[in-house]
Amino acid sequence: MWNLVKRWLQETHALIWTLSGTCLVLITLSGDVLRYAVWISITSVVLHFVGFAFTKDDDDEETS
Repeated sequence: MWNLVKRWLQETHALIWTLSGTCLVLITLSGDVLRYAVWISITSVVLHFVGFAFTKDDDDEETS
């Protein structure tokens, strides 16, 4: 369990600048464009972490 939390934190750390840039762009938008951009951003992050959940870590393969 700790290994999964550690991997999740490392993955989130790797995405910090991407997420920050997305937020910076989102605050400049308004109306329908903002709504679409928020949904696209949320969907992208969710899909990224779903993909992350289904990938094996190199450390996992060594312990198996």
